[in-house]
Amino acid sequence: MVRALELLPSIDFPQSGALVPELARLDKLLTDEQKQFWEDVAKSKDQRRAGLPKEYMETTQGVLETLDKLSNILAATVNHQDAVIDQLLSIRQSAGLLRNTIPGPRNVTAGTLSKFLPFSGQMRFTRLPGAGASACIPLVVRSS
Repeated sequence: MVRALELLPSIDFPQSGALVPELARLDKLLTDEQKQFWEDVAKSKDQRRAGLPKEYMETTQGVLETLDKLSNILAATVNHQDAVIDQLLSIRQSAGLLRNTIPGPRNVTAGTLSKFLPFSGQMRFTRLPGAGASACIPLVVRSS
């Protein structure tokens, strides 16, 4: 986000006057909340700021919504200016639709891997950080 906040002011696009300062505000707020979290970790539970987790989630949601608006506006701004960019934006949109419509890989794992892997293999797969459906391919080893 630091790099985005460096570059965005130099790009002319609709709503830049509102979205760029909002992103900068949210980035600063998120950074402050992260700092507060690390300070609170050293404190006892009763001394921690009670509302911090809720505030952090709200700030994170605000960042995601602002980034989504920025992404859509920037995509619309460059749309039909370059065929390669148009194709890349199309791929991005398709990937987003796919990501939002299929169940998460861990949900698929529970029902699918049990048919192909012994329990130990399932556990090995689910321990992979960020494991997706393609990650199970090298782990599927059939013994005779």
